[in-house]
Amino acid sequence: MRALHDSYYDIQEMRIRVENRIRAGEIESAAILSMASKIRSAETEAKEEMLRWAEAEPIYSTWLSNVKGIGHVLMIGLLALFGYCENFDTVSKLWAYCGLNVISRCRNCGKRVFADGLLEQQWVGKILARLRRSSEMRKVKKTKFDEAATRKKLLGQICRCDECAPYQTAPRRKKGELVEWNPAARVLAWKIGGQFVKASRGKYRLVYEHYRANIDSRPDLQEGKGAKGHRFAMAKRKTVKLFLSHYWEMTRELKGLPVRPPYAMEYMKHKNYIPPLSDDNDDVPEVLLQYVKEKPKES
Repeated sequence: MRALHDSYYDIQEMRIRVENRIRAGEIESAAILSMASKIRSAETEAKEEMLRWAEAEPIYSTWLSNVKGIGHVLMIGLLALFGYCENFDTVSKLWAYCGLNVISRCRNCGKRVFADGLLEQQWVGKILARLRRSSEMRKVKKTKFDEAATRKKLLGQICRCDECAPYQTAPRRKKGELVEWNPAARVLAWKIGGQFVKASRGKYRLVYEHYRANIDSRPDLQEGKGAKGHRFAMAKRKTVKLFLSHYWEMTRELKGLPVRPPYAMEYMKHKNYIPPLSDDNDDVPEVLLQYVKEKPKES
């Protein structure tokens, strides 16, 4: 499934490049124009194959087929990267896998900050295990994995400032640090967010409008970093996180796996819980009712 998903986007990228060259007048050869047609046909075939695979999955028939913005291509991407969330016993682990979590860094040195020594030790152990596994999988081993030197390097990425000024931020690539999320999963989440914004009458579009209204009302997000584009990205990110929590809940229930209540409901006592949304009915959570637009009257 992952190979089919990735192959589809490879073919799509090739088709776009060739069509751009044709449009720019760089290609006039009949043979190349014929190949461009074959590339378009291959893209269509890959999409049709993904539709057949999607229709065989229970999560598609029970939920995703009724969610505006999630087509069979994105659904195959969800299954290829996350499956039925068997490897994510909490939704926060799924968010972290997509790079949608937050981490703490020091404003002075830019290095990682951890709340206590146990979390620091766990982080070092996790990254060390990944680097060791990567070294063992290399076919050509030029040097033996130096665990002591690697541990020392990882400890050097943790803030030791006398006056540490921690702040929370989204995880980003940084030179010398190992990426802790799956870049493909992050791209998929970004695509899903864009589709929800475009689905003007979808219920996850209502979720986006709800979050956007709350973010736009914050006085601290009107200038500088809180510019319009940044507020748009914040609302889209929150919408995707909610959708992924719903995906986590629905898929694990289908597999008979344990599902915990949302952290905000279980520990923070929030009351406005938004359940998994489906566009095949008129049920809208109360918190989203004010964003429902009247359907145009049929002539």
